[in-house]
Amino acid sequence: MNEKRQPQELKRDPKKRGRKPKGGKIITHINNSDNSENKFPNIIVHLKCSLNDLVNSKNIIESFHFTKDLSYEEIVEPTEIGTKESEEEITNKIIWKKIKQIKHTMHNNDIYEKKSACFWCTCSFTNPIIHIPKFFYKGAYESYGCFCSPECSVGFLMNEKMDTSTKFERYYLINNVYGKIYNYGKNIKPAPSPFYLLDKYFGNLTIEEYRSLYKLDKLIVVTDKPLSRSLPELHEDNDEFILNTKIIPSNIKQRYGAVLGKA
Repeated sequence: MNEKRQPQELKRDPKKRGRKPKGGKIITHINNSDNSENKFPNIIVHLKCSLNDLVNSKNIIESFHFTKDLSYEEIVEPTEIGTKESEEEITNKIIWKKIKQIKHTMHNNDIYEKKSACFWCTCSFTNPIIHIPKFFYKGAYESYGCFCSPECSVGFLMNEKMDTSTKFERYYLINNVYGKIYNYGKNIKPAPSPFYLLDKYFGNLTIEEYRSLYKLDKLIVVTDKPLSRSLPELHEDNDEFILNTKIIPSNIKQRYGAVLGKA
């Protein structure tokens, strides 16, 4: 059978209408990286050489010979202070800074209430602080010192180097102030010197035993021994005395006079 073949119609793309879009083309990135595992980093070596070394170089590869006798200098980095100071100088600066701070607080009379040991027995205590009044002015007492008891304050006062009138004026003020507070029937007696009684020094008493001495009716005083005078000794001897290991008789004048008479 002869069939008539109709020609197939060619499909044409539709016409593009309008303006062309502005923009670049999309290009796929082709990764040409080498997947080889043997990768060596680039190393930059800073050699200490001059241009003359490069000109005079023979371009010969030589083996490296390490020598242990190479000399080197240690580079000291600057510290935070900026200058090299010894530990002693730094410590002295800290000490003088603290001393200036004490001067400032004493000048302004504003020393804070710091817990201190007793100025006389040099031991700590828990009771209120006892002071030595200097004088009474405008309804207030001017005082100084830090003591654990009125007895220690009197012991410190009696050991101070001052004139007798000033010393006993302050002793009167101590009795007047603290005698009423502690109900003393008699004058406050001074505490003995702790340096020959406490076990922390040359003595054998604890601080509790030392403070219990205040309640006794006896007064304990540590005094230095008086100086002993040394006198020369008197000896009796015969009428001959020794001179340069030679015995000189007492009738030397008679013999000397006889010799002169004969002359």
